[in-house]
Amino acid sequence: EIGTAANFLKNRASVDVAYYQVRSFDFIERTDISPASGYYTNLINSGRESTKKGVEITLNGTPVQQGDWQWDISVNWSKYAAFITKLDPMFTEDKPWIKVNEREDAFILYDFQRDPQGNIIHKDGEPLYSAYPSKYGNSSPDWIWGANTTLKYKNLSFSMSMDGRVGGLAQTTTEMYMWRSGSHPNSVTPERYLDATLGTANYIGEGVKVVSGVATYDTYGNITSDTRVYAPNDVAVTYQSYVNNAHAGTAWGGSPSPLDTYSTTFFKIREIALTYELPMSICKKFNSKGVSASAVGQNMFLWAKQFKYSDPDGGYENFSDPSIRYVGFNLKINF
Repeated sequence: EIGTAANFLKNRASVDVAYYQVRSFDFIERTDISPASGYYTNLINSGRESTKKGVEITLNGTPVQQGDWQWDISVNWSKYAAFITKLDPMFTEDKPWIKVNEREDAFILYDFQRDPQGNIIHKDGEPLYSAYPSKYGNSSPDWIWGANTTLKYKNLSFSMSMDGRVGGLAQTTTEMYMWRSGSHPNSVTPERYLDATLGTANYIGEGVKVVSGVATYDTYGNITSDTRVYAPNDVAVTYQSYVNNAHAGTAWGGSPSPLDTYSTTFFKIREIALTYELPMSICKKFNSKGVSASAVGQNMFLWAKQFKYSDPDGGYENFSDPSIRYVGFNLKINF
């Protein structure tokens, strides 16, 4: 790690900048072995290595410091990513996204098959998935940030902390199951009403179907030849069947469908507090070193780019409950 810190304006402003690299090796990994040995897997120290690189910047300042008023603010910003720096010659998977100098946090799923114009290919009216996994993006954020501010007047102060992340992908297991169970609010459509009342095929998915020709692929799923001819999809299915297929991914609990892969960009007001400190002249009367009373609120606001029914904080979502908002009162007495 290398960095520097500097103070300005009689310590009313400061900046701290750091760059770091972390090398990781001797990973403990599980490998398959012949069942004839009496076991199915074995633990090894892999020869794989990775390097995490990142930069962190923190700015502190006191824009107002006059009389009974003082305003302090602190802002931090960081960016990081882990890269593959060495492969294990025996146990490393042969995948296009597993190479030296590639990101280690590849987000892998089975994408829909598409025609050259990007339209989803259908078979028997249902969206068709690729038989090969592919990299859809990265799970780590592009960058994360945080900010804290305190405004003080005499013995009364107001403070607020907020933070967020930008970029990165995560599976929304919650919404995947909401769609498949029929409890997602967006699944209430005229087509679903027809499912319930008529029980007939009435939904035509937007995209194309193959009318002739075939495609061949290499080991990694790249197309080596393609003679397919397309026409607009006109095969009707039930809305329930289409939704279950489109949000299936690799079935329940497996890797997500592209429809259930969300950006983890969010902004959160993590805490707000209003505090009053009792004057020391009063505290000394009962031998106290300080008394303060605060009204505190936590998780007061959350905005997420795509997540609506769960909290993407942490970059992972597997039936995560929405954040609980806490509002309370603190009394601190020091002796």
